[in-house]
Amino acid sequence: MSKKKAWAGWANFTPTQKDEGKEKKTSVKHFESALQRQCVKWFELQHPHYMVYAIPNGGSRSKVEAKIMKGEGVLAAIPDLCIPVPKKGYASLYIEMKRPEVVTVDKTHKKGTVSPGQKARHEQLRSFGNKVEVAWTLDEFMTIVNEYLND
Repeated sequence: MSKKKAWAGWANFTPTQKDEGKEKKTSVKHFESALQRQCVKWFELQHPHYMVYAIPNGGSRSKVEAKIMKGEGVLAAIPDLCIPVPKKGYASLYIEMKRPEVVTVDKTHKKGTVSPGQKARHEQLRSFGNKVEVAWTLDEFMTIVNEYLND
């Protein structure tokens, strides 16, 4: 069975469903991270001849560590993932991952939003010839990537 066929049944997979036979419980706090990991896994199976990489901007850091990273060139509001492949007149594809609306037993957590700083950074990246998109689900990610990479 090809890798593409093996993944096809996982199209509606969410981080709180069974993953390879093991029950996964993902906190709302880490839902975006779990979604991003699924998207990267799907990408690697579907497009093994291309590359996707994460840009580690999120997370909690000490003031010292944040200062070191800033000195190393980490920029605020850069999208989470980059596919450095020139296609359709763009230099690269950047994808900002956002948490979809999550309903738990005790409350509904609103879907993640794009901050004003992120919107400004996205426009800057577009001005440099990059395509920038936002994905809230695995299905949206798959559509964005396939529309970008497929001729």
